[in-house]
Amino acid sequence: MGRAERAAGGLLCRDRHHPGATAPRHDRRRAIPFRAAIKRAVERGEARPDLPERVLRVPFDLFRSEAILRLGKVPEEDLVSIVDDVFLPLVRPVPGPDD
Repeated sequence: MGRAERAAGGLLCRDRHHPGATAPRHDRRRAIPFRAAIKRAVERGEARPDLPERVLRVPFDLFRSEAILRLGKVPEEDLVSIVDDVFLPLVRPVPGPDD
């Protein structure tokens, strides 16, 4: 394991088909409560039903990036900003011509 991989704090994992390659670790089991929350938001009309996988990963990717760049804890105000200023505007339904 190289120095860069150790510095990433385990956020990278080896691809078993290509031992020299690394890929982000996406643990689908941890995503289940989040997906349930998004599903409820869609049912309430607070989120679009057609959200791409990339949009659903945005808050986690931003958090991970902040944690790596800071080499530690991400302040609560930054977490609030990731959700309120970035993620929620991405998932909100686009008003139609009748709204």
